[in-house]
Amino acid sequence: MPIGQQNAPEWPHPNQIPATATIQEFFWFAKIIYISGEHETAHVQWFWHSSTTAVGEMANPQELFLANVCDTIDLRVIAGKAVVHYHGPKVHQVNRHHDEFFYKYNYSFHWHF
Repeated sequence: MPIGQQNAPEWPHPNQIPATATIQEFFWFAKIIYISGEHETAHVQWFWHSSTTAVGEMANPQELFLANVCDTIDLRVIAGKAVVHYHGPKVHQVNRHHDEFFYKYNYSFHWHF
């Protein structure tokens, strides 16, 4: 769908969310690189939630991996702000609030067709 014609996602009703649901089932995470007020878009660099990587469910549920993928998205699809901290690879234990996230590593992948 062309930029500017994307509709904001519809929020699920709380009764439709299973008790076992996790945040990555409903949201993507991205770092905003810049915002274009003229085009009402944001250029973002995507994060992968740790559970969607090769580490899978063994990963820390608050860990993200910075992807080597950028995109331009319509501002209307941004659902909110998440607090994400960068901690170098040598930091082993990080004290975080339950609704904050962190990343240490980049997650590189290559498309194979």
